[in-house]
Amino acid sequence: SPMNEDGILRWGQSAVSMIDELALLRAHISDEDLRVVDFVRGCICDKMKEMNLALIDKETWDSSCQRAVSVVRSDTAVETKILKKKACGMTFRGKVIKKQEVEVEMPFAQ
Repeated sequence: SPMNEDGILRWGQSAVSMIDELALLRAHISDEDLRVVDFVRGCICDKMKEMNLALIDKETWDSSCQRAVSVVRSDTAVETKILKKKACGMTFRGKVIKKQEVEVEMPFAQ
C-alpha cells in the first residue's frame, strides 16, 4: 500500500541509519563482501530516489546540508575541511530533512 509522507520519512530515516551501519562494515570485510554491501547500498539509494528521498553523503564542507559535530582548529588550515564523516543526511523532495554529520578542521578565526 502507498505510504503517506510521515511513513516515507520514517522509512527514509531507517534507510539512512542502515546505510551508516553498512559504512561501518566496509573497514572489516572482504572484497567479495564489500561488493555485496555496495550492491545493498545502491538498492537502498534507488528505492529512496523512487520515494523522492536522497542521501546526503558529501566529501566537501557545505553548511547548508551538513552539521559539524566536532571541530578541530588549525593554524595551517585555509578553509573548512571534512576530517571524518559520522552520519549521512537526507533530503525529501529537495528539502534537507536530516543534515549529514561530520568532523571538520577549520582555520582559527581572524
